[in-house]
Amino acid sequence: VQVPKHDFTGTGKQAIEKAEEWAKDNIVGTHTATDLNGNNYQYNISGNSIKKFLSSSAVGKSDNLGVHLSVLTKLPEVIEHSVETEIHPDYAKGTDGKRVEANPVNSNVLVHRLFGAVNIDGKIYRVKTTIREFADANTNANAHSYEVTEIELFEAPSANGENTTSQPLAMT
Repeated sequence: VQVPKHDFTGTGKQAIEKAEEWAKDNIVGTHTATDLNGNNYQYNISGNSIKKFLSSSAVGKSDNLGVHLSVLTKLPEVIEHSVETEIHPDYAKGTDGKRVEANPVNSNVLVHRLFGAVNIDGKIYRVKTTIREFADANTNANAHSYEVTEIELFEAPSANGENTTSQPLAMT
């Protein structure tokens, strides 16, 4: 997904506040994602989702605040074009703060993990999104978090050892 640089100005805190206000006006609502079997399902982005997306722990998992806020402006489109790679139970955090199979399970929630790619100013980034699905069939799944990390793309080789296309290998 092509993602323009965000235009939230000010200090980091001010940019986050502006992004939160923008997101509540523009992306809160019901959206569509695709599961492992190619079936569409509905998920929500709520005001609480926005707060979680812009929390210091969520932003800290991304490469930087700028790319994190930029992806926010296109998040439903990024999720729509993402690939679901796993579904697993919602494991409780252990005493070490990690979620592993040995920990208790919240039987009311399944965790969906999706991966997508965005292009911001010519750089390719991976976007990992977490959506939580609830056992209650009357409750839509809920976007829980996302993080944005840069992907290093190697240049494509050519027959004589020179890359005449200047294209990354993944783009050829």
